Amino acid sequence: MGFGNGELLRIGAITLHGLIYEKYGYNGRSIAATLSGSLLVCAGEAALAKFAESYFRNEQKAETPFTSAGAKELLRLEILAIAVPTGCAMAGSIAEGILAGFMQVENTVENIG
Repeated sequence: MGFGNGELLRIGAITLHGLIYEKYGYNGRSIAATLSGSLLVCAGEAALAKFAESYFRNEQKAETPFTSAGAKELLRLEILAIAVPTGCAMAGSIAEGILAGFMQVENTVENIG
């Protein structure tokens, strides 16, 4: 891992700002736009995890997964497991695009590494 120079992070005499820009071509604003879009995806996954926790908690109370109410709740969880990540990925991409345009960023981080 090479060390750049700049102002982003300073640890003693070592600075890490230029590392990302020189190696990958992304500045702090492009990374911020990407992270704000990814924040929406993480929030959606957290909500989905809460629904899954609720289902498993109710299943544990019933002491069996084979109940009518459990089947309905599992169906809802399955639909949410498809809809929530898809919707959050679209919303995150839209938010990332809006912020990239607002901050006048040429390109955002798609995949580093």
